[in-house]
Amino acid sequence: ADARRPQGPVLQWIERLLTHRGRLGSSSMSLPQNQGAGAAWSALATTSTGNASSNAHGKVAGPERQDVARMALHNLLHANLDMFATCLDKCYDANRVVASSFFQVICEVYATQTSVHIAPHVMLSLILYKMVDEARDVREDSLHMLHVLSQREWGVSSGKASGQTASLVSDAEGGGAGTEEEERPGRGSDEE
Repeated sequence: ADARRPQGPVLQWIERLLTHRGRLGSSSMSLPQNQGAGAAWSALATTSTGNASSNAHGKVAGPERQDVARMALHNLLHANLDMFATCLDKCYDANRVVASSFFQVICEVYATQTSVHIAPHVMLSLILYKMVDEARDVREDSLHMLHVLSQREWGVSSGKASGQTASLVSDAEGGGAGTEEEERPGRGSDEE
């Protein structure tokens, strides 16, 4: 019960790991598909030098704090899908590292768990907000999430979506079949 609160100890611990000023790398973790937490941890442990002993500079090798936080959040969300909305709110956090990390984990969970139920307009708002993020990987994740949302909520396949997008771009540039007034019934110059 305490772990599910927005200010509970588990989410605070994850946030502290994400904002730690220590050894933070730019590598992002991709969890192996269809493997348990032990395989994910061993994948994390081998990202630096392959062992947990000290390296030549005296620093301990092993998974980075951000990677541990993302994996913990990923596992927490997989086991507690009812916490999805709480974690979704963290995507709007003032700290850019926290917001982008929560968003990237939410993208992974939303894409793999079809049992996640969030209102489409809430997901679309988040996607549009993240499409202008300064980090390229966040923008790419938002495009992927838009694709998943389109398929899941509106049944739009990828080929259909790209054709509709091209049609919308063509209409916006003036290359459409007609103007808005011409296509709407009851609108036009004869109404005056």
